Amino acid sequence: MGSGKSHWGKIWAAEKGMDFFDLDQLLEIQEGKSILELFENSGEEGFREMEAKLLRRLPLASAAMVACGGGTPCFHHNMEWMNAHGTTVYLMSTADELCERLLLQTHERPLLRGLNSDELHGYIAEKLEERLPYYLNARIHLPVDTLHEKSIHDILRHKQ
Repeated sequence: MGSGKSHWGKIWAAEKGMDFFDLDQLLEIQEGKSILELFENSGEEGFREMEAKLLRRLPLASAAMVACGGGTPCFHHNMEWMNAHGTTVYLMSTADELCERLLLQTHERPLLRGLNSDELHGYIAEKLEERLPYYLNARIHLPVDTLHEKSIHDILRHKQ
């Protein structure tokens, strides 16, 4: 959450002439509700089930880039599925970097609603620690602070 998956995904997909899918946006369109409403109506468990089903229905026959939510890799064997169907990339950020980016967006993100700065930092640090074992299963690990220097061609060349 807040690492720049959608931002960089759009840039890299355009660079490669690939389709780009933002899993959260597609889920909002499919369900006719915001992510916040989906969380409120279905709870996290229901949301994660919808997310996993949609992920597996994406039209990936042609080259495509997918930005998934920060929790997506951690549920329903999604990381294993993504690794089996493409090249996964972990955009590495520190809790400090993420907190700085997310501080003004807490009202838009269901898991961050109502958190003050200290609570946000604590929550992000906890989630990073909890999710790190899943994230580390990605094929490519990229520190976010170096992305301005990298094109998708550089990234794919280094994965060999």
